[in-house]
Amino acid sequence: MPISALRNAVAGVLAVVDAQRRLRFESTGDLVEDMLNAALDIIGAECGLHEAIAPDRSGTREWRKKVELLDKALEWLWKTHLKNDPWHRAQEDLADLPEKMSQRQAPCRQLAAPAHVKALTSTGRATFNQ
Repeated sequence: MPISALRNAVAGVLAVVDAQRRLRFESTGDLVEDMLNAALDIIGAECGLHEAIAPDRSGTREWRKKVELLDKALEWLWKTHLKNDPWHRAQEDLADLPEKMSQRQAPCRQLAAPAHVKALTSTGRATFNQ
């Protein structure tokens, strides 16, 4: 895709997110961020390949421009929409939580038996206090 077509596509999705915010509709900014990040991953990998093989060629410069365009789009999206979006901030807060502990790391919690149960037999039957 030529840089001009990519620029038009990116401008279009960013315009939709901006219109949603201004009209107080539910924002698709998080979806657009995911899409731009996925595109940046693909285009960045292709740019890296071109830089490794032919760093001074016009095609390589074109790939660099595409990476810069997507970087700028993500920066604009973050500054103008996602930074102040409570849902997006909540998702980031969840991502900052520590990983779930494994059963080995988790402290064992003893469950108290009801007062009328004395113990469990090896077959799983309860013996009762009299």
